[in-house]
Amino acid sequence: MKIKDIAKLANVSPSAVSMALNNRPGLSDDTRDHILSIAKENGYKPKNAKYAASKIIRYIACLKNGLIGTQYEGTPFFLSIIDELGNACMTNNVVLTVSHIKEAISEQQLLEIEEAYPSAGIILLGTNLEVYEVECVKRIQPNLVVIDRPFDMLSVNCVSANLTRIGIQAATYIAENGFKHIGYVKSKKRMQNFLEYEASFISTLKQYNLELNEENVFSVTDALHDSKDDFCELLPLLNQNIEVLFCETDCIALGVLHTLRANGYRVPEDIRVIGCDNISLAQQEGLTTFDINTHNMTALAVKLLNAMIADPSTPLQHILFDVELIKRHTC
Repeated sequence: MKIKDIAKLANVSPSAVSMALNNRPGLSDDTRDHILSIAKENGYKPKNAKYAASKIIRYIACLKNGLIGTQYEGTPFFLSIIDELGNACMTNNVVLTVSHIKEAISEQQLLEIEEAYPSAGIILLGTNLEVYEVECVKRIQPNLVVIDRPFDMLSVNCVSANLTRIGIQAATYIAENGFKHIGYVKSKKRMQNFLEYEASFISTLKQYNLELNEENVFSVTDALHDSKDDFCELLPLLNQNIEVLFCETDCIALGVLHTLRANGYRVPEDIRVIGCDNISLAQQEGLTTFDINTHNMTALAVKLLNAMIADPSTPLQHILFDVELIKRHTC
């Protein structure tokens, strides 16, 4: 049986079948379950079955705390990570399979995933994870690379942007351009990455004898449409003296930008906006932002994992790469 046969039986497109079989985003849970049920009933053997486990790399993202929607809605940064991982795996002649865990990671969940489709190693999205969860994954699969958050306290491979540098560079750029009245728009979800942005931003401002007043700090949902709605409600509280707003993500920044323009603010003439992530929409909107190089991050992660798979004695590495300020129209 081929993919096109399953598609015909399930009354869906072949691409939908491919997404379901490879556990890629883009389908509702009901559609995915329907396709997998038909595939199982008809004895379909996944294409990956022809590959030895040594050729399969698993990417795991935990969906807890609403960090990532099941279809990656409103979170293009995390979708770009999957795209770049797919490219990196293809370049290295390995197969990428994607697994999502809805709640906190447990050994039982990991054992079930690995028993169903054994992998040679795991690339783990560390953004919203606790230390115990990373340790749990390592016990099940020692060949492990954590991305998008450094876990310096653990003996595990990590590849991440230097998170403190984001806050430092943002505050330095703002201060050295002579801005005195500063606002900060943060995500309601206070994960470690965001906490490090905020702490380094505030401490760097203090080095320039600048303060971030509490009334100029706004909390919104970290998703494009939701951040727009949230900031619209907060707009009456915006101090008219604020010259620049630093936002913890591009999705937040774009929501803020759209709200400001819809309410008669000229950007950058009246107020300036800076984001973080450099997603494709930021490029289209001319948003000044920080580039977290997902291409570099994922390529390094696959390279490290392949080295560990080939030689388990390969020394562990904690790789931090710098971020780049991309200056565009908004600041």
